[in-house]
Amino acid sequence: SGLAASRLNEKILWTHVDGWTTKVLAFLSDTVATVGGGRGSEPSKFGLQGQPILELDLPDWVNQNPKSGRVDWEDISTAQCPDGSKRQCIWISDTGNNKFNRGYSQVIAVAEPRIQHMQVDQSRRINTE
Repeated sequence: SGLAASRLNEKILWTHVDGWTTKVLAFLSDTVATVGGGRGSEPSKFGLQGQPILELDLPDWVNQNPKSGRVDWEDISTAQCPDGSKRQCIWISDTGNNKFNRGYSQVIAVAEPRIQHMQVDQSRRINTE
């Protein structure tokens, strides 16, 4: 239902699982590594485009809509946090109402984490040459 480019992490896209769940996932959007290149040979580029690399653990208060007890996320974006701190946030729209029976909607902002370390699994590589 939504896809947002990270403002802190190069080549990272954020998305969420649609429906009655609260999972935010990070995916790679581009080639991220090279292999080889020793002794005069050209390095081989590979990446994990489209591969999930992180499931973000959200604060407990995000996991339940305060009035209905359930969530139905519809969209995701990235922008500055609303607290004036100049931090970047992931914004999640909990506005789904397929059965027209929800009396409450909310927009959630959580601080976007900086992804410090990524392990690349070469067995899942995608050749980009």
